[in-house]
Amino acid sequence: MAQLLYNGYAQISAITATHTIGHICGRDADHVLAVGVTAWDPRRRNVEAYFFKDGATLYMLAYNFQSAEPMPDAEAALALLCPPS
Repeated sequence: MAQLLYNGYAQISAITATHTIGHICGRDADHVLAVGVTAWDPRRRNVEAYFFKDGATLYMLAYNFQSAEPMPDAEAALALLCPPS
């Protein structure tokens, strides 16, 4: 899933997309960040997303934003959505 999201954004030269391994909800997670989306198409939003599995369940925690960079506390806000341990 993360690779598909990253590949879609990475094909557009106006968008800066990264795909790294991050950490959220106490787990390693695929982290995708795409900025420049809003400048490329004002109807769309930049995105930061974390993907991780817990057993057979795939989780995606995503944050959409219009600013040039995500808010500094975006990751902490996303962590509030973590499933119970």
